[in-house]
Formats: sequence, C-alpha cells, structure tokens
Amino acid sequence: MKKTLSLFLAMLMLLSVFVVSSFAATAPEVSQITSTFKGIEITWDATADAAAYIIYRDGVVIGTTTDCVYVDANVVEGKNYIYKIAVQANDQSVAESSDYEVSYSRPYCAHSEYEYVIDYPATVFKAGLKHKHCKVCGFDLPG
Repeated sequence: MKKTLSLFLAMLMLLSVFVVSSFAATAPEVSQITSTFKGIEITWDATADAAAYIIYRDGVVIGTTTDCVYVDANVVEGKNYIYKIAVQANDQSVAESSDYEVSYSRPYCAHSEYEYVIDYPATVFKAGLKHKHCKVCGFDLPG
C-alpha cells in the first residue's frame, strides 16, 4: 500500500509539472522597432493565451496593452532606451522578451503643406510659441 501511494504521488507530481509547463506564458518576440513622428513604435508577435502585454523602458513599466503594438511618445531625440515586452497569460503566468536597445531619431518630413499653429497649452514645444505643423503627416517643426 505504501509503495502504491508513493508511486501515485510521483505520477501526480510529474503530471502537475507537465500541466503547468504546458500552459505557461510564452515570451513575445519583438518583430520591429521604429522611430516615427509620434515616438518609438514597438511591434511584436501575438502569443497564445495572452491576457495583456506589459511594456518596460529602462526597467520601468511604462504601459500595458492587449494589442501587439505600442508607441512610446515620451522619448528624446538621440537618447538610447532599452525596451522589454512581457506577456501576462490568462493563467497569470508571465514571460519576458529579450532586451532591445534603440536610439530615437525623429524622421524628417519632406512635405511642403504646413500650417502655423500656436501651442496653447504646450503640446509640442512651449506654450505660446508658434510652430509649423505638416498637414500631410503631422510632423511638427519649430516656428
């Protein structure tokens, strides 16, 4: 009886390890990181059973989403950032991607269709300053 109970418990432990490992979250794979007019855009592949994705910049959580894309608009030209994406699965398990280092380089706008806008309140530059805003792509340049 004692030997049967030990064998049963051993099998139960193996089964529980298999079940837990079978449903654990899978780390997301980042497919693209680009500098856009709005900031740094990070895109990753969807993972099965994802409840939410958690975005880290320099080790700090900066956002969560259920989509597979995130735009970090709080970036500075020429500064390096390290991003990581974590997935939280429906079973509450978490898996993290590798670290990705990127430097923000705002794209240049070649359009000539600008309008002048006064910042109030400060949204792009400084409150009360006039700047050029591209009607085509939304690019902003100092006045």
